Parts: sequence; C-alpha cells; structure tokens
Amino acid sequence: MTAGRYAAAAGLIGRFAGAFCHAVPADPRDDGFFGPASLTWQVNADLSAPVAGLRALLMQALHPLVMAGVDQHSRWRADPVGRLAATSGYVAAITYGDRDSARRAAQRVRAVHEHVRGTDTVTSLRYTASDPALLLWVHAALVDSALAATGLFGTPLPPPDADRYVGEMTVPAELAGVPRDMIPSDAAALDRYMTAVRPQLRRTPAAAEVLAWLLDPPGMEEEIAGLWQDITGAAVTALPGWARDMYGCPPAARLTPGRRTEIRQALGALDAAILGEPGVLQARQRLAVRVRSTAPVKPHGRAVSAALGGAPAAARAVVHPGAAKRRAERGMAALLLAARGGVRYAGNAPRLFAAAGEHREQLRNDLALRTAEDVAATLGTMKGVLMKLGQMASYVNQGLSPAARRTLGRLQDSACPMSPALAAAVITDELGLPPERAFATWDPEPIAAASIGQVHRAITRDGRAVAVKVQYPGIAEAIEADLGNVALLRRLLRVIAPAQDAGALLAELRERVTQELDYRTEARSQQMFADFYDGHPTIGVPGIIAELSTRRVLTSELAVGARFAELAGWPQAERDLAAETIYRFVFRSLYQAHIFNGDPHPGNYLFGGGGKVTFLDFGLVKRFTADELRPLVDMVRCLCVDHDPEAFRRANVDAGVLLPGAPVSTQTVVEQMAIFYDTVREPGPRTMTGQYASAVAGRFLDLRSPLAAYVQLPRSYVILQRINLGLYALLGELSATADWRRIAEEIWPFMQAPPSTPIGTAEAAWRSGRDIDAGQQWWPDQARARLGMQGA
Repeated sequence: MTAGRYAAAAGLIGRFAGAFCHAVPADPRDDGFFGPASLTWQVNADLSAPVAGLRALLMQALHPLVMAGVDQHSRWRADPVGRLAATSGYVAAITYGDRDSARRAAQRVRAVHEHVRGTDTVTSLRYTASDPALLLWVHAALVDSALAATGLFGTPLPPPDADRYVGEMTVPAELAGVPRDMIPSDAAALDRYMTAVRPQLRRTPAAAEVLAWLLDPPGMEEEIAGLWQDITGAAVTALPGWARDMYGCPPAARLTPGRRTEIRQALGALDAAILGEPGVLQARQRLAVRVRSTAPVKPHGRAVSAALGGAPAAARAVVHPGAAKRRAERGMAALLLAARGGVRYAGNAPRLFAAAGEHREQLRNDLALRTAEDVAATLGTMKGVLMKLGQMASYVNQGLSPAARRTLGRLQDSACPMSPALAAAVITDELGLPPERAFATWDPEPIAAASIGQVHRAITRDGRAVAVKVQYPGIAEAIEADLGNVALLRRLLRVIAPAQDAGALLAELRERVTQELDYRTEARSQQMFADFYDGHPTIGVPGIIAELSTRRVLTSELAVGARFAELAGWPQAERDLAAETIYRFVFRSLYQAHIFNGDPHPGNYLFGGGGKVTFLDFGLVKRFTADELRPLVDMVRCLCVDHDPEAFRRANVDAGVLLPGAPVSTQTVVEQMAIFYDTVREPGPRTMTGQYASAVAGRFLDLRSPLAAYVQLPRSYVILQRINLGLYALLGELSATADWRRIAEEIWPFMQAPPSTPIGTAEAAWRSGRDIDAGQQWWPDQARARLGMQGA
C-alpha cells in the first residue's frame, strides 16, 4: 500500500473541543451508565487522557484486520483530525451522556460497522468491523492504554480501583456489540487477554503510516506542533516494549521525573488551549452541576447486564453506603481534574450557583480543594504559570489568536476555593494559631478565590474588620517547577507575544510571579500605596495589618463597595467620576510615586458614589527609577506639549523602544505612535470607547506596521502596557468622558497645572498639606516602619 496525501492537521484544537462540547448534554435525563462518582469519569478527565487516546490508536492499529477496516473504508487520510475528534467525541458521549443518548451513539456506530467488511491485503483474511473479536481488541486497547497513561503521566489507580475501572468499562464494550462473557472484568483478566492476542498482531504498512502521521502531522499550527510532539512522544513511550519493537521504535529512554514533569506541563498547556475554544468552559460547568455529595449506585459487575436489558432488573448489585460515599469522593476528585487547564469554577460562581438553585451550597462544597495534593493537581502542572502568562498576556492580548485570547483570559478567572479545613491549616502554619484563635471572628467560607489564594472575612482581637488572603499550599512550589521549564515557556510565549524578546519576557515573568508568591512583598507594596493616598478624597487603599501578615497570609482592612458590574448600571455621570479617579490613580502613582500597580482588572475595584474608588490587590507592582521614567516623560512632553517630532523620536530611542538609525522617517514614527497619546494631545472632552481601546492594542501589536522591525518593548516597560492594553479597555467599557488632557496636565511633573475638575480641586487640597512630590524618597521607609518589616 502506498501512502496517500494527507489533509492538513490544522484545526485540531477546535475540532476536539467541538466534539467534546457536542457530547456533553445540556439537560441529561440521568447520569448515564457511569456518573460523577465513577472511576470512568475520573480516568477520562485525567490530565493524561490525550496520551491514553493516542497510545490506544497505536495499539489498535497493530491488529491487521482492525487496521484494514479503517484503511479500506474510512478515508482517514482525507480528514485525519476529523477521525480523531470523532473518536474522542464518541468516548465522551458514552461517558457523559444519559443512557438513551449513549445507546443511540453506540447504535449509530454499530450500524456503520455492519457495512465495513472486506479482505485484508496483508493476511488475506476476511473481516467485518462488527466481529466481536475485533471490537474487543479496540475496547481492550483503550482500557489498557488508560491504565498505562494514568500510571505514567497522570493520577495512577491503585490495584482495587484499576479493577473497578476495568469492570466499569465493560459497559461501552457491551454497547459496541461485545458479549459480556468475552470482556475482561478486572486488570488481571485484561492482562491475560492482551497476552493472548499478541500473536495476531503485526505492523502492517497501514499501521506504520498511522505512526508516521501521528509523529509528524503535516500542516499543524506552529504553536501546537511542539506540544503535540511531546504528547505523541509520551504515547510511544507508554507503549509496551513488544509494541515498540513491532513499530521499529528504539527502546524507550528512562522516564526521569524531570521528563515526566515536562510531559505533564505540555498536557496542561494543550488542555488550556482546548479550554479557550467556544463552549468548552460551559460544557465543563455542565458536568460540575451534575456532581452530588453522594452518587446513585451505578450498575456494577453482573448488574451491568440488567442496565443493558440483558438480565432482570432485580439482579442489580447493592453497594454498601460507605462504598458509595467513597465513590462520591472520587467523583469530586474527577471533577477537579476535569477543571484542569485553568478552569476556575468559582470565577463564574454567581451564574453557576444561581442556575443551580437549591444545589448552591452543595456545589460550593463539591468544588472545594480539600488537600494540598488537590491544589497541586488542579492548579499546578502549568496552571499557575499559565494564569500568570494570562495576566502578562493582557498587556499584549490583541495579538493573540481568538482561541488563545479566550484561554488566557479565562486563566485569570477565579480558582476553585480551598476547603475550610485546608485554609485553616495554612493559617495555623503561618500565624501559629488556628483561625478561630488568631481572630475574634473567622468566616470559613471565602468571599473570593483567585489564582494563588483566596480571601476570607474576619474580625481581629481588637475589633477591626479585615480581609484575609490565604495562599494555596504547594502552589509556590508548583509554579517554581513550571518556571524551570524554559523550553516550554518559550514555546508558549511565541504564541502570546510573537514579536517580543522571549528572554526578556521570561525574566519579567519570573520576577513578577516570584513577587506575587510572597505576600510580604505585596504587603509592603499595598502599604506604600495606602500611605501615599492616605486621606485622599476619592482614592482608597486598605491598610495592612502587619502582625497578621506573613509569606502566605495577607491581612488588610476590609473594604466595601459596589463591584464593576454594578457600576456599569449606574448613571453615566457616576461612571465618568469613577473613571476619572482610576485615571488619576494610575498616572499620579506612576509620575509622582514612581510605582505602578499592574493589574487594572475590573475585579480589583470597589466603587462608591461621587467618584470614590477603593483599589485592591497589589501583587503585581513595579517600581521605577527616575532614569527609567525620564524617557517616558520626555516622550509625552515632546509630542503633546512641545510639538517637537525629532525630540519625540530621540526620546523613543533613549527609552530603547526604537532602534537607533531605524530606516524610517520621523513622520512615520509619529504617525504610528501618536495613537497612544491620542486622548491627551489636545484639550477638550473625549469619550473613551471600546473601538479606541482596540485600536491602541492593535497598533501596539501590528506586525505589518512599518515600525514593526525596528521597535521592541524593553523589559522595564512591559508592565506599563497595562495602560495601553488594560486601562483604556476598562475606561472604554464605562464609555467614560472627560477632558483627559487637562487632567493629565495636573499630573505631568513638567506642568503641575491647576485643578480642572471638582475631583482635581479636592485632590489639590489634599496635596497641599502633604509632601508627596518627593515620591520614592518619602514613603517606602514609612511603609516599612508601619509594617514592622524593616530589612525584610
């Protein structure tokens, strides 16, 4: 047989995502043949599932009659990605669908198999795809591969669970048309079957072609190709030695812990990419809603036949209540694993819990991370770093593909919360007392759950209402391990910011992530802002409670106010005032305090009337020296005040943004960069719009720009792009109107103009009694003194 032409492998992520979404029912009549408490849900949701699927395909292809049916009837070369996606979707439908839909899916496949028959050109044997012996090999290869993949790259099943998983999986084999007495019902029986079939197996030319395609699929998107190589390599590694010998593969290299971690990270990154596709998050949430504290007893052992109509219903097995409870706990773990790749259920909790109605509290409990191992499994393995890449990518997110942008945006959503017991353990470790003794009152239910920690309400022993941020145990170690995988991170950064210096961005990522993981650093930053803005008429920053703050616990004054979604429904005048305060906070902090809070996320503000805004979350803060800020000040002065294009160009060169001697005219430099200053070039009212924010982001990342080859983003300015790509988007959502030029003139250090608005007048009165213009020389020492962290 001669290899035919293959269709391009592009679109693999979207096709797989679409098949999964279609397979997960919106309103199932029942929990299907397995349900959330089953080991089947757990195994199919395991991080290693893609490795299992590819290994199964390679194993199945070694049966010459199975491979002949595929090769002669499926035209798989015309759409290899479609065939892979369809197979994946079928498994998902059988797993997650209700019983009727699972039966219908199986019946459609069986109907197709009736017409797949012929003669294998290698062995000259006749075959029909409906032959139970061939169906059993396909089934056994899948089950065996799931056990092998979870053992090497996922969450291994202990022997009793492995037996139960093999027993559960007799259901899809029966649905496919295999008589029950032929199907292995435990791991030992499965091993005996695999050994018995081995003499029938061989590498046919068609099987060799499948291996060649999997290892090097043509036309795959560059950003996925590297991950695919890691994962297909893992599938080959997971093959038994005799199967590798049949394929002519070299002996598998020793699977070191480091290599295993790299593969798990690649699996996490691939799953995050799938998560970014339309409908995937909603499909996973539909699965979450089906979780219950106890699972209904599913047919097991001989009871399977009753479920399939092959025996009287009275034959169903009775499972001890304790066993049902353990299965339910495994189901919760399965759902947590289903959340891999950065799904943060609590980030969508208002909608999810409201929809769940009476199950609201049950859902909250079911989705809690209960052990440090849960944290490592759910938030580690590239999840923590991917979330931080998501934060950094919001500097440059308009340059992403729509799927990548959706993925990284969702990776900034809230995380599954810790259980009360796990949060209490962190408090005890850090403060030396359980929360009930460290605080006069402690609310065990978190009010927010974020990428590396969650927030609880409490009252201190001296009667102060506080917010207590508690870091997930083990998340620092997981993220540090991810940061060590430089090769994978470079690959991801090529997707996130293809025009940027990956080395500089990696250095910035490491510094920012390391900073966020130490709450003592965040405490110092937050107290600096609190001291700087103490008494400000519209800007509020909660103060730090130093004696209750440590590396993993951050306690600050409890702030109240409306959330961003509520502000969006307020009168436009109120939205304008809030936007003005945010604008003043960003630029006064930068130009006078020489510090920048790099997370203008809507969730980090609380709003009051009259322009009052409380600012939260200071984990992503950058301090600037006067020398670092001087070129930025020169740029705005030369372009907007002095109207000196040549000086503006020199300022860009001095800042390291424009390469010296770039062969482009100064007029081109101004035309391409002036959009960033459009709101402050001329006085007069100006409404921020989403279109303007998109235009700014698009210009920043326009690879077709005549400047594209001659501009770069110095590392020290990476975080400042949150202004261009974050702040303006936020103000655009508010449709905020103001004379931004006049407000800027009040703040620019080379102008210090008189107030132009009522907020500006109140701010001027506040400044008149304070020596805030000394900036960094004034408040870091004060903040350290108040925190009691001298030299920390």
